[in-house]
Amino acid sequence: MAAVVLLRGLMRDKRHWGEFESLLQSKLGSRHNVIMIDTLGNGEFISEISPLHLAEYLPSIIEQLAQIEDSDIYIAGLSMGGMIALELGAWLKNYDSINPQQRAAQRAYKGLNEVTEASMLTALSKFTHKNICGMAIINSSAGNLSPWYKRFQLKQLFLAFRKRVKTGYLVEPKQISAGKSEISSIEATVIALTSVTQTQNIALIARWSGFRKARTTSLSNATRQIYACSRFKANPVNIPLIVFSSLADKLVAPSCSQALARYYQIPLVPFDHAGHDLSLDCADELSDALIKAWKLLP
Repeated sequence: MAAVVLLRGLMRDKRHWGEFESLLQSKLGSRHNVIMIDTLGNGEFISEISPLHLAEYLPSIIEQLAQIEDSDIYIAGLSMGGMIALELGAWLKNYDSINPQQRAAQRAYKGLNEVTEASMLTALSKFTHKNICGMAIINSSAGNLSPWYKRFQLKQLFLAFRKRVKTGYLVEPKQISAGKSEISSIEATVIALTSVTQTQNIALIARWSGFRKARTTSLSNATRQIYACSRFKANPVNIPLIVFSSLADKLVAPSCSQALARYYQIPLVPFDHAGHDLSLDCADELSDALIKAWKLLP
């Protein structure tokens, strides 16, 4: 038995996996466990400050992974979640094998301090009995492989926002007759930007609007997360990887996933009719692809 861990992206948390988590779990049955975790500044850690370096997210991630009962773990990371997964893979590959001088050089390279290093070592000491068997990197990118304007396409953000204005979501909040839920213009824009199949799904927009009302990432943490992602650079890992790419991604250019696949010399699995949120647009296909890639079923 193994655990499949789902790691979400910028300003999102485990609630935004929606039906994908239950769908994947239903396909795996009792053979494996599907577990969702949050990053600092999002979801259950909303009161925490989001670090400015992706490596500083890792102690919290490792602590959560260490609490999983299963010893074998697979990680699926979407967007920023994919970057954090790759950062974790790089640390697991290199950190225990380098001497103190090299560690100091690594700290300087990543802009970290000794406190972060100590937190990392403490977390890793609890992780020795775990085995990360594979990682799926979904619509992610790296600063040393792709230019910034491909990694975050601001023009598409503007177009999505303008589209929401024209449809009226920003003029006056609408109500859903069944649930009487208020529509958030921000969540409507997010879905318009990250999905190609759910842009008119009012029930989904209302549900995510409810998420925002109940608990939302602060503007300060959102800014810090964007900054941390902008500085991420891909480094070698010893964990089997696979890259999934949505060819209709309006937020992160598909070429960013192609660059990751070339760098790691690993398979690239394209999805023709999906936006940035692949788990939302192609939940069934993505769950099947993960199961096949990781050979989770007989």
